[in-house]
Amino acid sequence: MPMSPQEIIFTIFKYILGFLGGWWWLVAPCVLFALLYTLWENYVKIKYLTSLEWVLLEVRIPKIILKTPKSMENIFTSMHAIATYVGWYDKTFHGKVQNWASFEVVGTNGSIHFFIRTLKAYRNFTEAQVYAQYPDAEVNEVRDYVSSIPRSIPDGDYDLWGAEMKLTKADAYPIRTYIHFEEMVEERRTDPMSSLTEFFAKMRNGEEIWLHFIIKPAGDQWKKDGDELVKQLTGKDGGKKKSSLDPLKLIGDIFGEMLSVLSAPPADPNKKGSPQKAAQERKETSQIAHMTPRQRDIVKAIEENISKIGFDTTIRFAYVARKDMFERQNIAGVVGFFKQFNTMDMNGFAININTMTSANYLLRKSREFMKKRVMFRKLMYRSPSSGFVLNTEELATVCHFPAASVVSPMLPKIEARRGEPPATLPVV
Repeated sequence: MPMSPQEIIFTIFKYILGFLGGWWWLVAPCVLFALLYTLWENYVKIKYLTSLEWVLLEVRIPKIILKTPKSMENIFTSMHAIATYVGWYDKTFHGKVQNWASFEVVGTNGSIHFFIRTLKAYRNFTEAQVYAQYPDAEVNEVRDYVSSIPRSIPDGDYDLWGAEMKLTKADAYPIRTYIHFEEMVEERRTDPMSSLTEFFAKMRNGEEIWLHFIIKPAGDQWKKDGDELVKQLTGKDGGKKKSSLDPLKLIGDIFGEMLSVLSAPPADPNKKGSPQKAAQERKETSQIAHMTPRQRDIVKAIEENISKIGFDTTIRFAYVARKDMFERQNIAGVVGFFKQFNTMDMNGFAININTMTSANYLLRKSREFMKKRVMFRKLMYRSPSSGFVLNTEELATVCHFPAASVVSPMLPKIEARRGEPPATLPVV
């Protein structure tokens, strides 16, 4: 008589308890070691992170910028030089992590500011990259604006709403970049930053929006994933698809391979002129030939996207305001800014609902309170999370200094860069 599901579960549970009861002396040390190893890794990582020294630089742009976001792309390309090798030993015994930096756009009390938060050791390097692309800009170290908000937020005076962005498709698919916003005629050229600066300029005193682009040099894995995606789209993967692991099917495949080897070895598929290789090539050529022009454009766009340097990116934003003027509708202004870069057949941005400070149903108020506290600390420390990969062109699109076409009365600009005395000036 077959057992019922309850009897099966009870039997399995009984065997597990019996195994643990007989082999606890072997299982317990493994579990204890794994626990201690995790605690040690967290300890050395926190110790390393607290030892880092950071500096916040404000970038004041000149009154007229006659440069495109390409200049900002050059800055991001140079910033990839902060990458450092993190081996197993450094990670396990020193808590070392990959270096990162934060490029920030802040709207506070109706004015717009641009900041770069970087390690103190890379301050001169970062300033040099900005001056190399924007010689008339002004870079100064400033006090962290986040410190002006009480750490007890949300409290009786201030409230906060925050979230992180995510991509709607795989990292290899490109977003709509600044190249698509440019026109040969100056009067028709648009800057995607204009919607954000105009929105920030209309904010009232007591309202702030913080937009953080936290970047960390990425490795080559995202490019390899992009190459695999191109193979799938063009049929060059031979029709192979990743499937879930089936033990019975795996055993059957092993025995099938053994029998085929014993009976008659198959022809070498890589051998020149083999029927298998010729058939595969005909299949790939046929699939590529039947692709629509739009499908070919998508493949070409993916290949161009993964050809540039990439950064592990975390995009985090928050709306902070006094409770008597807090309006959640202001969040739509930031979300609308990111919608400019979305396309239906490529990539785009969307709010990661798992990171939102909102909560529903069970224990809603207490959960929202804890989420807001956690979000504020992430904003304060600019801690990177498991985000996505953007290349330098995509980063320059969503984060750059406004061009001359952007006219905002509340955009603080400098009339001219402070000059330095000539080298031949005698010193008294």
